[in-house]
Amino acid sequence: MKFSLKAILGVTTLAATLFACKNNSDYKKTKEGLAYKIHSSGKGEFVKPGQFIKVYFSNAINDSTIADNFGKMPAYGPYDTAGLPTTYNFIDFLNEMRVGDSAEFSIPVDTLIKHQLVPANEVFKPGALIKGKVKLAGVFATQEEVNKDQEAILKEIKTAEIAAIEKHLKEKNITNFTKTNEGVFVIVEKEGTGSKIDTGAIVTLNYTGTLLKNGEKFDSNVDSAFNHVQPFEYAAYQGNVIPGWDAGVGTLKEGSKAKIYVPSMLGYGPQERGPQMPAYSNLVFDVEVLKVTPKPANAALPVAPPAPVK
Repeated sequence: MKFSLKAILGVTTLAATLFACKNNSDYKKTKEGLAYKIHSSGKGEFVKPGQFIKVYFSNAINDSTIADNFGKMPAYGPYDTAGLPTTYNFIDFLNEMRVGDSAEFSIPVDTLIKHQLVPANEVFKPGALIKGKVKLAGVFATQEEVNKDQEAILKEIKTAEIAAIEKHLKEKNITNFTKTNEGVFVIVEKEGTGSKIDTGAIVTLNYTGTLLKNGEKFDSNVDSAFNHVQPFEYAAYQGNVIPGWDAGVGTLKEGSKAKIYVPSMLGYGPQERGPQMPAYSNLVFDVEVLKVTPKPANAALPVAPPAPVK
């Protein structure tokens, strides 16, 4: 799972929490006119081209958050001012920051509209001011160092999500669950008596997915409101569904009914799947395994592109 700095820079000027510019005289301006103020608390050398950086950022227009990864997965990427979209972005002043420094920045929406960087609409209203914050959390010399740091952060987030699910179950006085090695929680409501789900088996089932935080339904193949009322079928452990799905459903047998709790990092993680599923959503699936067709001995599995649960 990659979290690219280049991918998020297109929206970082579209601003997180709102930061008031109480004293504009404290702010500098880039040559493009981006106002910024650096809060120096870091040590070491300034960022240099060729290094890899790790940043947290947040942006907002008035009270509407556009992007915010503070407390979540940071963005990583090479610091290459020639290869990144630097206009009206915090990249423009990052060379004045050390690891540990943070900065506030702001720019009128009118400027972005004038340069055709955003369209004038209900979000980017003429006269509005975009405000944001960025923190330089790390600098690395190699991609290998980036990968190691990213793996550590992913582990921290996943651990926190598993703890949140455990807390939820405890608050609901739910104790009849099993926990997989991956960190998925399974409550078997009806024990199946048919075939087990081994690698390559074709699994046919019904499901309904809800958000752990509020119980809102985001998908179902038994609810006509989602426009796909037919059994869902996939090959087990082939990467065709989210990891938490394979881990949880894989513990069941044909005929089983169960409730499966999936941490977001074993689901869709930082991917926002429309207004019904925000980024970093822990998920709950109610599933009924209708049929398990074992993979024939020595038979090659059909090659198919990944098809996550919809």
